[in-house]
Amino acid sequence: MRAISNNQGKFLQDLVSNTLSVGEVLNNVNFERYQLIAGKGGLNNRCRHMIILETPEGIEWLQGGEFLLTSGFAFKDNPEAWKTVIVRAHKMGIAAIAIKEKRYLSKIPQEMIEQADKYNLPIILLPIDSIYTDKIASFYEALFYIKNEYLVQAKNMDERLLNLVFDKNKADEVIVGISGLTNVSIVVYDEAFFEISSCLVNETHKLVFESAEYKDLLNKRKFGKCYRLEVDDKTYFVKYFLMPSDGVASYMCAAGDMEISILQEKALQYGSMIFSLKEKKEERQSLKEIKLKRSITELILNNANLGEDFYNSIEYDYSWNSKKGAIGLVITSEDTRKFSVNKDVQKMKQYIYRIINRIFEKIEYLITERQNSIIVFFAIDSIEDMDRLLKTIKLYLKKNYNKNIRITFGISRMYESIRDVLEMYNDCMITRMFDKKYEITYYDSLDTVKLVYPLKDDKQFTEYYKKTIDVLSDYDKKYGRELIKTLKYYFDYNMNMKDTADSLFIHVETLRYRLNKIEQLTGYTLDTSDGLLVLQLTIKLHFIIGDNE
Repeated sequence: MRAISNNQGKFLQDLVSNTLSVGEVLNNVNFERYQLIAGKGGLNNRCRHMIILETPEGIEWLQGGEFLLTSGFAFKDNPEAWKTVIVRAHKMGIAAIAIKEKRYLSKIPQEMIEQADKYNLPIILLPIDSIYTDKIASFYEALFYIKNEYLVQAKNMDERLLNLVFDKNKADEVIVGISGLTNVSIVVYDEAFFEISSCLVNETHKLVFESAEYKDLLNKRKFGKCYRLEVDDKTYFVKYFLMPSDGVASYMCAAGDMEISILQEKALQYGSMIFSLKEKKEERQSLKEIKLKRSITELILNNANLGEDFYNSIEYDYSWNSKKGAIGLVITSEDTRKFSVNKDVQKMKQYIYRIINRIFEKIEYLITERQNSIIVFFAIDSIEDMDRLLKTIKLYLKKNYNKNIRITFGISRMYESIRDVLEMYNDCMITRMFDKKYEITYYDSLDTVKLVYPLKDDKQFTEYYKKTIDVLSDYDKKYGRELIKTLKYYFDYNMNMKDTADSLFIHVETLRYRLNKIEQLTGYTLDTSDGLLVLQLTIKLHFIIGDNE
């Protein structure tokens, strides 16, 4: 978290539009010789109006935030009614009650004083010669001044917010500007509640944010309300905002020593919009950089004669020499429905690109893709680092869960340097086509597929393979069948007829018909060891070098 020092005036913290506190009224609104006899805890109550109350039912007509002036005339013939005045006033949100001393009430009842202290509702005694109109005029004159000050502050704040829009600031610098403008600490989180930007006006606020998260306020989605939090015997105020964008930033949390005012809230909301726009722009720029990384990766994968200078330059630019090793990670999106909806897979793939862009923000990497798989190559110290990285990716995916899309991971062996990208790529492609009963496949855990993979470069075997697979492929194209897919699933599910049929959403008899057709077309039977070996090698190799998913 970033910390700043800001000595902005206390006015901005105290300001609430068109109100005065009870204390401000007593000190600035032509009150002389008053006595505060109860409810001292309510001096910060906000007053929107000052009114005269001389009717018994008048309290129930109010809306809250009123500073009442009364002589007690309404209750002169019913002294017992005074006992309910405080409770009724508290229910209506009255800010304070000022009573003319010894006009119609000779003495304030003790019960009334105790209730005022209980509900923090100030009771003020005024001299009997107090003139109401003078006090009301002074109140609205002070309120008018406050309103003008508010408008000036709002105008200045709008101008500064506008400058943040057009300044060439980065998104993180916008948060620093908003924090300095509002004098509150700010943390911005992504959809998985990882911190992506922050600025503290007070280092103690770091504990406030940690306490707020501990209390699970984020997961309860209690946005738009200001919460009091007690940290180390001190009260702080916390408020959450939803970010107005579909970018990485999803939530903003603001914390301060005093309750967040209307003006501050307005600045935070506008500030969140500015941050989202800047952050979205930076994300687009990062995605452009991914395209450049893909071009470099493809150059390495498709050119075996790259010079020493090329690799030295890449190692320097991507800081690969600073780590102990390098590794490849393949992330595959697979639609589990019988009738695949390609747009859902593409949408998930784009989301995975955003995750990679976010997680690898401070890690140099290379990247490419094959069909619905994204392959990332990066420097790493140990396999434990990969485990932690996978946990983070899963947290992001959990926030964008799609029951129809299955995400699987493949991990290559660890290599010495970037010069081994081709080997890492081959490892990843092997894990990609392997039986996906498990969410994560480590290359080192495979056996049979590693034996098959080198055959893809054997010309004699490739010709032999094509004679077998082409027959099935031609039949599928001509009649719209799925013989190749059926054969793959049959071996994936250990030749269990029922499980294979269920996975293909077909009847067992339909599966039996397809397997018979495969035997007729290829000339190999699934009832012999030779036939099983040939068809297994063929189908596994097809999903390495074939044009398929």
